[in-house]
This record gives sequence, structure tokens and C-alpha cells, in this order.
Amino acid sequence: MPWTECNVIVNRKHLEGIFLLPGGNLSYHETRRFTIMANVEKVSVALTPEMLAVVREAVESGEYASSSEVMREALREWKRRRALERKDVEQLWRLWEEGLASGPGRHADMAAIKAEARRRLVAAQDTETTGA
Repeated sequence: MPWTECNVIVNRKHLEGIFLLPGGNLSYHETRRFTIMANVEKVSVALTPEMLAVVREAVESGEYASSSEVMREALREWKRRRALERKDVEQLWRLWEEGLASGPGRHADMAAIKAEARRRLVAAQDTETTGA
């Protein structure tokens, strides 16, 4: 079912469009908000046929207004995920440094570490078996 734009309300940072289905039915899900972008540069991106089909479906379904909007959303999500991964790596390094600063380990060598791991595994399995 195609969307038709019935009016546009403009404020300082956003362009807000209210879209109606033919027949004039409006619902919450049919309201869209678009950010006005200054200094936008147009680029060409190569996509596999499968990726292009996903982008087109998102636009044709009305979920997004354009393929550019889909790509911007994907880049925002990629950027967010990279920031979270960076935080994870930073936390891992912090924990590594804390471990080094805590002093020497309790086990003399790798064989002792493996023996302790096996002991803990057996204890955990025994606990599951007995239900304690």
C-alpha cells in the first residue's frame, strides 16, 4: 500500500512528516521523523544482491524513507557496536593489569593450573549430580 504525504511540519533540527495511507487512516507507526542534514556528501557503495534486496525491502515496506536512510542507520549501529567492543577491550586490559599488579599466581606452572581446573570441574560435576 503506497504512502502519501499529507503535510510537513518543520522545526529547527528536524523535518517531521505525517504520512497517511490512502483513505486517511493515521496511526502512531505511520508517523516518521527525519533529521535535516547539512554538508552531506554523496558516495557510491557496492552491495551484494542479498544486501541490496534487504535495503530495498526496508524502503518498500515503509520502514525507511530511502536507501540512504537505511545506510545511515546501519553505520550508526556499526559505530555503536565498535564503541562497545573498544570498551570491552579496555576492560580486558584493565583486568589484565590488575591481575599482574596483584602479585605472583598461586600455581607454580601450567601443570598445576590444569590440575586445579580438573579438580574444579570434577567438584562442579559432583555438585550437579548430588543436587547440592
